[in-house]
Amino acid sequence: MFRILIRDVNERGQGVGTVLNDGHDDSVNASDLDRGKVCFVNDALPGEVVTARLIEDKRNYRVLDLVEIEVPSPDRVLPDCEYYPECGSCQLRHLHYDAELRLKENRVRHFLSRLEGAYPAKFLPIIGMGDTRHYRGKSIFPFSQEDGVVTIGQYRRGTNDLIDIQRCLIQSEVSLALVNSVRELANKDGVPAYDRMTQRGILRHLVVRTGFASRQVMLVFVVNDLSVKEQIMSWVPALEETALDAGYTLKSVWMNLQTSRDNRILSDDYLFLFGEETIEEEINGVRYNISPDSFFQ
Repeated sequence: MFRILIRDVNERGQGVGTVLNDGHDDSVNASDLDRGKVCFVNDALPGEVVTARLIEDKRNYRVLDLVEIEVPSPDRVLPDCEYYPECGSCQLRHLHYDAELRLKENRVRHFLSRLEGAYPAKFLPIIGMGDTRHYRGKSIFPFSQEDGVVTIGQYRRGTNDLIDIQRCLIQSEVSLALVNSVRELANKDGVPAYDRMTQRGILRHLVVRTGFASRQVMLVFVVNDLSVKEQIMSWVPALEETALDAGYTLKSVWMNLQTSRDNRILSDDYLFLFGEETIEEEINGVRYNISPDSFFQ
């Protein structure tokens, strides 16, 4: 065990600190190298003194799991998600949103300060969201299969193991409604998820794009085999109804053929199936047409 003072948070949401007590029998006489080595502690926050268990000990840094919080941060909050921290989509559900904005602002200030002539004369604070829930306009959900049952959700933190997500506080509400419907339809019709180990199966990812202003939604089924086209088309009426129940219109449905064996989610091979080719979104009076491969989120 190691006793660590946390001073910052990195881009992965890990607390960054140094050893106060290295946990060995001779910890009082720990070397300067041990005390100075950077420690990355999962789920720890700035200002905290924590006890942590070693996972990796590299030449210049350590990675550790949080065991006990000796001195908690005043910005620590109870996570509001039933899947946290196992789900790998969020790293800071245990940090108050105002503190998260301060951390991000400080990180931007730090990066700009290292660029000659780039630091602005006046630095305005980040404008935070009024509602921090269900804001994500583009969502990607991988498929998996266990004991013959198709699951869809997000990967467990640091692994390729899938957590079957039924609810989520950051994805749009209509996207989760559609995810739950697709899971049910795939299992009912026996359409298998793709298995990267065996290179078999069909369903790889579901991409959902939400137009909050237009109340339009797009689905992209990423598949390993186009033979499932007619099956997916048969799901459209049920998915239209799901979207309507959530206050949206299912405006566009696509397939994306991805046969690569690596981790890439999308290929360049799209097949239009239903509705219109784009959905609309409006921000500050400007209308955007969003295609399946638009960089817009």
